[in-house]
Amino acid sequence: MSRPLSLVLLLAGCGALAADVVILPDGFVLQGTHHKEKEMLTVPGGAGVVVAKINGLDTMEDGPRSVVFSMHARKGGKLEEGVVARPEYTPLKLPLAGAAGKRPFPSGIPVRPDLFNAKWSQTIKGLSAPTPDLPNGAPVSVILQMVRLDPAMVSMESTTHAWKPLYQTSELPPDQVRRFLGTHPDLKDPAGKVDVGRRLRIATFLKDVSLTDPSNTGAAYLLATKQELEKLKTDVPAGLVGDDATRADKLRNELAVAETRRVNDEVEAATQAGRWQLARAAVTGYSPSPLDPKEALRFASLKTTVDTAFQRFDQTARLLDEVLKAVGGPPELPAVGGGLAVAAVLTRQTPAAQSLFAAGTAVRAELHPDTVARLELFTGQADATRRFDGPAAAKPEALLALAVSGAIKGKNGADPDPAAAVAAWQARQFVGRYLRGDTSNARVATLSEYRGGTPAGTDELTQVVALAPPPDPLNPLAPGRPVLPTDAEGAKGIVIRTTPPDATAPRGFDYALRLPAEWHPGRPYPVILALTDPAFAAEKLAGRLGEFADRFGYVVVAPKWGAGQREYDYRGLNHPAATVVLRDVFRRVRYDPDKVFAFGYGGGADFALDLGLAHPDLLAGVIANGATPPAWLTSGYWRNAQKLPMYFVCGELGAEYRAIRALFEKWMPRGFPALAAVYRGRGSPDFFAAELPRIFDWMGRKTRVRGTASLKLGTGGVEPWQVLREADDRFYWVGVGQGGLKRDNLLVNRAPGAAVDPPRFKADLGRNGVVEISEAVGVRKFVVWLERDLIDWSKPLAVTINGKPPVGFKPRQLTPDVGLMLEELYRTGDTKMLYLGKLEVDGPG
Repeated sequence: MSRPLSLVLLLAGCGALAADVVILPDGFVLQGTHHKEKEMLTVPGGAGVVVAKINGLDTMEDGPRSVVFSMHARKGGKLEEGVVARPEYTPLKLPLAGAAGKRPFPSGIPVRPDLFNAKWSQTIKGLSAPTPDLPNGAPVSVILQMVRLDPAMVSMESTTHAWKPLYQTSELPPDQVRRFLGTHPDLKDPAGKVDVGRRLRIATFLKDVSLTDPSNTGAAYLLATKQELEKLKTDVPAGLVGDDATRADKLRNELAVAETRRVNDEVEAATQAGRWQLARAAVTGYSPSPLDPKEALRFASLKTTVDTAFQRFDQTARLLDEVLKAVGGPPELPAVGGGLAVAAVLTRQTPAAQSLFAAGTAVRAELHPDTVARLELFTGQADATRRFDGPAAAKPEALLALAVSGAIKGKNGADPDPAAAVAAWQARQFVGRYLRGDTSNARVATLSEYRGGTPAGTDELTQVVALAPPPDPLNPLAPGRPVLPTDAEGAKGIVIRTTPPDATAPRGFDYALRLPAEWHPGRPYPVILALTDPAFAAEKLAGRLGEFADRFGYVVVAPKWGAGQREYDYRGLNHPAATVVLRDVFRRVRYDPDKVFAFGYGGGADFALDLGLAHPDLLAGVIANGATPPAWLTSGYWRNAQKLPMYFVCGELGAEYRAIRALFEKWMPRGFPALAAVYRGRGSPDFFAAELPRIFDWMGRKTRVRGTASLKLGTGGVEPWQVLREADDRFYWVGVGQGGLKRDNLLVNRAPGAAVDPPRFKADLGRNGVVEISEAVGVRKFVVWLERDLIDWSKPLAVTINGKPPVGFKPRQLTPDVGLMLEELYRTGDTKMLYLGKLEVDGPG
């Protein structure tokens, strides 16, 4: 017999001098105190011994949170014990004003940091969790007191209920923390006097809080520290002397170093997010603190990066303008800065010349510091020609051809042949026309017309598609209907759009759209598909993500879904609200399909989890804040997360943690790419805003699995894919065909509490490229989707199902089908996962 010990062990305090570090395979770092889950084994004689639990969970305790993660030998993290020094904070304490409460924790009661009084106490009134007898909950009054405060964490305790929530100190506003500090007996000024030592302790405390939070809150704490020092100068007009002056100078130096580090972090984030104007403004005229040579050197390197990016952009733009003027200007065009205008010029007299000029004009409009590299060959040759020492063949039309073909197909596709450049431009125009076709007949006619000319080869067309602009781009000046500022937190920049009518929504789907700062239509952006709770406005969730979406350059898309629903029901009927909206964004905004993340909050977290399990090939990752996966999912649908990274956030006191815990007991021993941040002493609903910096760091390291990465390729540890609904039609490259299930949706009309046994299968490529579908149960029809590099197109393709050829199927050689590729592109909007062929075969179900 054995009984598990508690998974979450209390940290002895924040005074630990060293931290354990786990580095996950993508470089994401966890710091804190590592624990392996234990269990008590009973031995003969009644004695017990504590041992590591077989397949027990690993946790990393970090202040108010514990992170559950995988230490699986092949896929998990690498542990380094005690390698990082951590600050040793001396906490401020206040004794609890009374006995600890005994009543059960009142789930759903929000903490209001602004309501704590001078005794660090507040009374919270709210409603208890709903019950069958009280569906709206019952009135409840909770007395809560802060009992311990340091720059990293604040501990609270209730005298009315068994409740001890923990918060990251930076979750509290700086002015409130300053007020708390000023009321503590150890820091409060004596009546009518200024205690300089105490004031400096307060300033140091605020500075230390700023170092724990990389968001704008951290910057606000830095500002609060500066203001505290300035106020001290005002309150002590004679100036500080002795040790006080030395301490103040030391603190100012620490602030200077912290500010340099923060500037460096912001510039680095801005360059990665395409916010080059912000980066240039940040480095222009700023002098880094010399007190930290490493950060000063980092600033110099970042400034060089920014300056070089603008120099390359300005040079490329200037040269492209000159070439366009030379190619499109009159024959008597006077010389402009050198050899380009002296060379023979084209006039726009032929259709080919007109097309080349139109293509160059479009390339110029789409030029961005992040896309300049595609025109590298053009810039080098144009600059050499301009300085009279370039190759004789570098005429304006040849230079413009280099720019056009490089921009449309990528740097490796740059070609000085104007005819080749025009062909690439026509291929891009054709793709746009095809995707704008409202009917199947219109698209077929467009394809037929293109094939009747001189169509591009398959490889070239896939290059064009991967870099093509959206078919119906947004008007940057009017991207949608504006949201009133009173409607949403952080509503600035949020607009409301509606998708075209769809079979699942005759009036289309409304969604909130937030474009990142300095958004440019020529740059591809990562996307957050923000799925809100039915009771929480979509624009509010988009607004809450706005600070970090701007900082790291994400487009935020928040579908409005669940009207009339109280919670997500897992039947999958809401999925079109996400997939149709995402397709509409593809038509309007250039985004990176390999960097789409579902971020769910409350009931939206269940939506995000289910969407990821049903369509893992659609996403680079799932963030589920407050998901409560049902028991049937834990027993019968958990395997589909085997290649999809997931990041859960919850409080340990809610039902969410217990449900997530059951999932992690399945996932962690198998090394699934998931982790969960569990906040101690907290329940739901809670947004856990302090987790956002870590979430965005995690997302920045993720890229969607596709191609051969989705295969087993002879390795072990791969679970079968499970199919709950016929609409869950593809798992990377093998899916279920129409009519492939006996019941098209196993969750519709399912009895409450009934178990679910989904159809399932595995898929891999065996020797000689044979498609091997194994362990197939309950699927009557399979569809095999083939990307360009997945198979050898010169050889016949064979298929086996459960070790045998499908009935009536014979191996055959396939030909890449551009029509299929474009129709799938029209249906999904996925410019990266391009399928050139498919097979439909009968299964055993």
